[in-house]
Amino acid sequence: MLHYSVFWCGSDEDPEPTAFKPNYFPDAVGTRWSYRTSDGSLWTWLVSDEISINDILHQNIDYLPEVTGKYLDILIPSSFRFTQNQVFFKVDERINNYLHNGLPKVVEDEFTGLEIRVNSDAELYPELLFIQTPLTLNSQWDAFDATITGNLNLQDLVLLQLAFDVHINIHCKVLDKKVVQTPAGTFENAFQLQYETDITHLVLSNEKTAKSTKMIWFVPHVGIVKIEDDEGVTELIEYNLEPSIDE
Repeated sequence: MLHYSVFWCGSDEDPEPTAFKPNYFPDAVGTRWSYRTSDGSLWTWLVSDEISINDILHQNIDYLPEVTGKYLDILIPSSFRFTQNQVFFKVDERINNYLHNGLPKVVEDEFTGLEIRVNSDAELYPELLFIQTPLTLNSQWDAFDATITGNLNLQDLVLLQLAFDVHINIHCKVLDKKVVQTPAGTFENAFQLQYETDITHLVLSNEKTAKSTKMIWFVPHVGIVKIEDDEGVTELIEYNLEPSIDE
């Protein structure tokens, strides 16, 4: 059995009017952003269509080429949606991928040679609050906060099940607003967002915490133009913003 709890700051009610829609975060079908990483790899984020999830409209995302190997990355949602002053990323697939592929790697040294499977019957997790407006220097919020519990099954044997507890917290803070130069152009009003991720695992009374930091430069009405983390720098090289249906 898998359980979670979630908390984030802010609400759907913006204390001050903001020009959020139609495309503070571009969302029209056909909009795409292409990026180049430090190692020269290229990938594209495409808004492929609109889908309804639990009667709520989401913008579906396709990645070209398909993203593999990254178990938990806040920039790899399967879809996103927005309210008047917030953008939410749907990260169910990323969390499930982490639990079934990343979590076993955390404990594999303790169980060398044994096949490790994660038992869980839940598929839905909280959304990640990517941004909320108005974006101002030093504003901050909990982007994601969830506690997940379940069992690790060793060799598919019922008697070899170990309870686990995973707490994932992602906190965002607006550090700066400045000019950012990329191959796609020079952007004068780029907000520097710092996302700090803490993942704490508890298995067999053994607690481990992994910390990571990701810098994202976001430009209103354009999107994400630059990313920096322990894997290097990713820059926007070209983009196409389709007109919103409301324009």
